[in-house]
Amino acid sequence: MTTTHQTNQFEDRVFLNIKINGFSRQIVAKTIYDLIHHELLSELQSSTFAIAVNECFVSKQDYVNTPIKNGDAIEIVSPMSGG
Repeated sequence: MTTTHQTNQFEDRVFLNIKINGFSRQIVAKTIYDLIHHELLSELQSSTFAIAVNECFVSKQDYVNTPIKNGDAIEIVSPMSGG
């Protein structure tokens, strides 16, 4: 009798529990860059936005080097016109 082993595509991934704009979410991204380009790109309504991690602003040049940790609170804000 032959036994087959099915692998789960998420087996090697570590899920992090974070909050994005106050909403709980599970992600696999390890950096802010990964989060934007692999998990949020289709959800972003504007190409102009700012990001804060745990209330600390993250500059665009630091996205690739800014790690995301379990429990982080991430805020993504876009400018709005009007008064």
